[in-house]
Amino acid sequence: MPWNTTATFSNESIARWLSERNEAPGSARARPGRLSLGAVAWLLVAAVGVIDYASGFEISLRFLYSIPLVLLVAARGVRPAMLMAPICVAGSLLGDIAAGVSYSSLFVPFWNALFVFCSYLLVVWLVGGLLALQRDVERRVQHRTAALADEMKRRYRLEQEVIGIAEKERWAIGQDLHDGLCQHYTATALAAQSLARMLEDDAHPGARAAHQVVRMVEDGIGQTRRLAEGLLLLTVEGEGFANALRELAHASSAQFKIECDVQFTGAVEVWDTLVATHLFRIAQESVRNAVRHGKATRVNLSVARDGQRIRMTVSDNGSGLPSPDRERRGMGTRIMAHRANLIGASLETAAAPGAGTVVVCSWEAGVQK
Repeated sequence: MPWNTTATFSNESIARWLSERNEAPGSARARPGRLSLGAVAWLLVAAVGVIDYASGFEISLRFLYSIPLVLLVAARGVRPAMLMAPICVAGSLLGDIAAGVSYSSLFVPFWNALFVFCSYLLVVWLVGGLLALQRDVERRVQHRTAALADEMKRRYRLEQEVIGIAEKERWAIGQDLHDGLCQHYTATALAAQSLARMLEDDAHPGARAAHQVVRMVEDGIGQTRRLAEGLLLLTVEGEGFANALRELAHASSAQFKIECDVQFTGAVEVWDTLVATHLFRIAQESVRNAVRHGKATRVNLSVARDGQRIRMTVSDNGSGLPSPDRERRGMGTRIMAHRANLIGASLETAAAPGAGTVVVCSWEAGVQK
């Protein structure tokens, strides 16, 4: 079963989603709905009163008055619902009297009204408590959500700073190699050439060895320059992205003694410098992993554009995916997935048909942060 790594959700996108949820239920947007719900509650009281009168005193509909009470608690709170409770009791009692009910004494309607009133108050109190508990939970969730959104944004900014520092260090090391070590090697090669000519003029047997030293120093200069070029990215955005990949293929062929080519389909310019840099580093790390870990002798880079989506594929003929234990210890694949996550791209690594590995990075314009 192929191993698959996908990084499609970015920290910034999660933070934006959390922020959108951070809206209080009691905001101004919710007030018109609450006001209309309160009006419906009063209309229901009148409607239940009419139905109660029409049904006569033999059928009790007093439980229906609890419906508008619950609606009013939800719309306006406990206090307005408590003020409505006596009106509901009076409506029920007057409806029965108008329908022709007779009582043996005044104590009977008084007791019935008191009992119904207490039951309505109990319903109002229970519903109000449940709603208050729900709103308290919602407030807690909103506070936690806001804190989490802030933490996600802070973490994203920190990750961007770390990546920026790493790129600056790469640049500094590349400059030191190019301007410092390469110049030192060049001076050494010139001195060795001068020594070789002197020995050759004197017909000294060490002249041949001196020329060999010159070739070794020149080879070291070439290796150092290739290392510096891999660390330095002069212009990678726009058309420079394709040029950087061509240079990567050429340098990898020379450095690792492999066949490395690159193909482009459509316009593959990437005008965002951050995105272009991360895509290039992903391609660079994929080629290195193919050679160092997969022992590949051929690596193919292809970049294609489909609408707003750019799909970069790196395939090789190496030994395939590493073992799970070695994969967990390795940092290269995790760094690639982290880079893809930072720009909102997806990264998938799978076994190639037959042999080797395929790394696919897909990025859509407009999703980068």
